[in-house]
Amino acid sequence: MKFDEIFERLGGVDTSIKYKNDSEVYDNEKVDLIQLEKFDVNHNFMQFILEHPPFQFKENVAIKNTNKELLNLMKEELLHVNIFYSMNKNSKYSISKELDLLNDQIPKNLFPFCSDGYSGDFFCIGIEKENYGEIFYFWHEGHHERFFKICDSFDIFLKSLINFNIPVDDFYDEEDNTPPSGDFKSTLLKWKEKHGLN
Repeated sequence: MKFDEIFERLGGVDTSIKYKNDSEVYDNEKVDLIQLEKFDVNHNFMQFILEHPPFQFKENVAIKNTNKELLNLMKEELLHVNIFYSMNKNSKYSISKELDLLNDQIPKNLFPFCSDGYSGDFFCIGIEKENYGEIFYFWHEGHHERFFKICDSFDIFLKSLINFNIPVDDFYDEEDNTPPSGDFKSTLLKWKEKHGLN
């Protein structure tokens, strides 16, 4: 998968959030590899997390909420996707630091990799046999602090991200032959109108 092409489609990324010390250069040799032992070396998630420093999207990016139970609870049809964490232990947005901070909230079979950047909710990837590679969303609101499955793989997660600053009809490549459904298109238009992006 060509990650840079996905970033370009979404409006680009900002890597200036990398370090507390801005002069430090990203070095994947400082990566906490112990955390990646559960992944096959060729897994796209492992390649992604080793290649990229922490970053946030420059524009409004989200993914459709496909979990009916979560949709019923939070009444939001779209989930914000903002900051991707880093495996570099020196990073301000280190996965290791997130694991330490959220140790009592994250099950041992999940691994956090991305934040919504707004409410403190975040996305995780499954690392055990029963959920390997699946993507989950952590929602904490009131007494509903739970994880909800969003999609089957990291590849699907990345390909499903959408940018709200571009025309709705341009969200998908014509080659993919997967234009947004009428219902999803309506959802996107409503979201853009709500956030003044029309």
